[in-house]
Parts: sequence; structure tokens; C-alpha cells
Amino acid sequence: YSFGIIPVGGFVKMAGEDPEAVRGSPDEFFSQSISARIRIALAGPFGNFVCAYACVLIYLWTGGAQEVLHPPVFGTPPSADVYEKAQVRVGDRMVEIRGGNPKTFSESFDMLLASDTWPAVVVIERGTDRIVLEMDSPTARNLADSAIPFRNPIVARVMPGSPASKAGLESGDRITEIGERPISEWSQMQKIVSQSGGETLTLGIVRANEPRTVILVPETLRQQTETGEVVSVGRIGIQSEVASQTRAYGFWEGLRVALEMLYGFIMMFFGILWK
Repeated sequence: YSFGIIPVGGFVKMAGEDPEAVRGSPDEFFSQSISARIRIALAGPFGNFVCAYACVLIYLWTGGAQEVLHPPVFGTPPSADVYEKAQVRVGDRMVEIRGGNPKTFSESFDMLLASDTWPAVVVIERGTDRIVLEMDSPTARNLADSAIPFRNPIVARVMPGSPASKAGLESGDRITEIGERPISEWSQMQKIVSQSGGETLTLGIVRANEPRTVILVPETLRQQTETGEVVSVGRIGIQSEVASQTRAYGFWEGLRVALEMLYGFIMMFFGILWK
């Protein structure tokens, strides 16, 4: 057994692991039965899993988790098909889910998927109307995977040296249009910019109640998706304002959430391998 600084980590060498050094001692690896060798070989990956699980638990129990506080309002999705199937629109506010009243976007889907009783009753506000929807399990899960929270198209931060910085965009600017397309929501603007790398865009903005025009060219970046696919996207170098708070999970809730997080990482890993 040893611990090293370079490389960082622990190291274990089993007795008799090197075939040239086998002496036939009963404590050596190749002196064990096949079932014992399988258990020994699996002990390493299992230990890695337990260590990762313990680290995630400590992170969740001690309040290291950041909870984003987006309101329960739908923003612009990557694809409109999921919204159409669920009968929701951009700007709809979820006011009641399974009899409860969600306060944030993420809490809305926690409540929606918390029970195996289907269909789930979801009440939304669309303008002055209240609409009652009944969602089955596939529709609700697809919506939870694809839905984007609504964010106002207000610039919170401009990256130094970015196209936005060179064009003169400032923190606090509200983007109202791109070309002749009105902009009412951040993800809508983000979707247009990501598809316009290398193209000249004319942005209509409002700064201190005064309309202005900004012309810029989004830079094109190569980006790897969660599935391992490499795509080209346009970026102008701005960030939206996101309200958040730290959250410490309870004992049992932390155990469940940590397992869900690790399961998600494992499934993403295998999804990339089998893509």
C-alpha cells in the first residue's frame, strides 16, 4: 500500500499479481479461487463508487449544493415538439402541480415526478387564463428533460475581450430584438446567437430607458455535447443574472439525491460509449 503526491492518490499491489514473481504462497492473488479473484477484482471499482458516494453525501449534507431559483415559468426550448405534446407554451407559469404550489422551476419538476400516480394534474397560468392539464408519465418525463426556465433578456455580465465587449454591450442592457425578430426571453436570444456563428447580427437594446443599436459578429466555438457529439456554436460572451442559494439536504434526502446523481453520471458515461 502506498500514497503518492505525484501522481496523486493511492496505490495497491496485490501479492502475486506479477506472474514472474509468483511463489505459490496461499495469500497470493493467483492462489485464490476464481470466485475470490472476481471479488478481489471488483473490490477496486466498488471502493471507487463508495468513495465517490461519500464525497457527494458530504457535499449535499454540508450545504455545498447550489439551488437555482428560477421562477416556475417556461422559457424557449431547444425543440418545440416537447412543449406542443405537453400543451404548454413559452411564458406559461406552473401554479399548481399534484395539489402543491411550486416556488421554483426545479421544484416544479420535483413535484411532478415525485409520485408514480398518473396522469398528473398540472395547472398553468397563460395570461389571465388558468388551464388544467393532465400529463402521463412519458410526457412529463420528456418535459422535465427538455424544459428551459424563463429568464429576462438582461445582460448581467460581459466577458472581457468578447464580441459583446468589443461591440459595447454593458451590464444591465436589455436585448429587445435581433435583426427584426423581437426578443422577450433569454433562451430565445441564446438560440439565435448559437446558430449565427460568424454572421453579422444587429441587436436592439434598451439602456437606461434609451433604445440603442449594437452590431456584432458571434465567435464560432467547437463544443462537445453530453452525448459526445462535437458541434459548432456561436457565442457573444454575455451571461444572464441567475438567483441561487445554498442548500443543505437532510439525511435521507441526501442519500437518495446522491444515488440519483451518481446514477446520472454512470448513465451519461455509458451513453457516450454506446453512441
